[in-house]
Amino acid sequence: MFTLMRSPARRLESYAAPAGAGAVARLRALAAPLRGARVLHVSFSPFLTAMAELIGAVVPLLRDLGLEADWQVASCPEPYMHAAHELYRGFSGRRVRWGPALRESWRRYGEELAAAVPSGYDVVVVHEPQPVALAARVAERGSAGSTRWVWHTQLDLRRTQPEVWNEVRGDLDAYAAILLSSRAFAAPDLPAARVVEMPPGLDPLGTRNAPLTSSEGRQTLARHGIDTDRPLALQVGPLDAAHDPLGALRAFREAKRFCPEAQLVLIEPLGSAGGDAWARFEQMLRRIGGDPDIHVLAGVAEVGHLALNAAQRAARVVLQRAVPAGHPMTVLEAQWKARPVIVGPGSMRDLIVPGETGVVADDDSQFAAALAALLRDSALADRMGAAGHTLVRERFLITRWIADELRLLAQLLGASSG
Repeated sequence: MFTLMRSPARRLESYAAPAGAGAVARLRALAAPLRGARVLHVSFSPFLTAMAELIGAVVPLLRDLGLEADWQVASCPEPYMHAAHELYRGFSGRRVRWGPALRESWRRYGEELAAAVPSGYDVVVVHEPQPVALAARVAERGSAGSTRWVWHTQLDLRRTQPEVWNEVRGDLDAYAAILLSSRAFAAPDLPAARVVEMPPGLDPLGTRNAPLTSSEGRQTLARHGIDTDRPLALQVGPLDAAHDPLGALRAFREAKRFCPEAQLVLIEPLGSAGGDAWARFEQMLRRIGGDPDIHVLAGVAEVGHLALNAAQRAARVVLQRAVPAGHPMTVLEAQWKARPVIVGPGSMRDLIVPGETGVVADDDSQFAAALAALLRDSALADRMGAAGHTLVRERFLITRWIADELRLLAQLLGASSG
């Protein structure tokens, strides 16, 4: 039920250039009282998701800091996969049919996880909604021992479907701390004392964000028919209604009246070779009607981290029309690459400084106006992009996330940490 992920070793000093030598020194000081602490990170996703990218960087850096840190991925046998999928959708603000069959399947999944979870850790950090029942099921088995349990999600819990929330709310009582990207994301019935705010942390050295030369970026995008000499607008995310790619398409077509040479790229990096992802991809192709200035890329094989990285760096402006719930890493990734971002209303505005690093647009007309202005004015786009890079460096890098985790571990374990 669990697979040990063996992340390549990392040295914290390699982050001195992007994060600053001071950030590295602070982490060494915070970690000193925690040397030897045994910490397990548990996730549902082994790769390709923002959460997997985060854990895959955090765990080896904790080891470099002297902690005994591991990452285990909870597998999901086929009989439970549908329940796990629907649970996540319910957490992310979508409507699902959460009935007795799904409820029973999800509970049995939690019980099997609890029977197999590795023991002997001081703290276990469970990421994502799918394995959220793990701590409660371990407690029911009487095998929790002295382990302290922590649950982490980047989703906005206020958006969770009530039937799904009612299913898991009692299980959250088994966690000593609940990590949310914003305190505002806490559901009203969560005890405020156990909610810990931990905004997202971007890995500047991960494959989605690592520096690229201009020639590498050009060659990568040329393979997809994208001309980097022309102004480019980009939206990254699933091609479903919750992310409103059609809204991005409408805004682009309106903005193109004022910037005829512009192009639009829509990327669904987690598309798969079948199922809903390909259906959405085909529907979007019909929507664009063969327009050579609109490029739709989907599928793991087609859109790897390199292509995504190159597109974000080449874009004059990045759109994020909507998200179902929470803080999307794509907004931070774009700003780290010194690109301005236009976001829709809601939690995404927490990740930008409106008017300085990007624009908040409440409707189609505002989106189109902001997009046209940034596509036409490269100097304005560059100024906003530079401010966005500074914002991410100061507030949203993985080094800050690790500092937050070290402080939490010190609190849970009674260690003295500054």
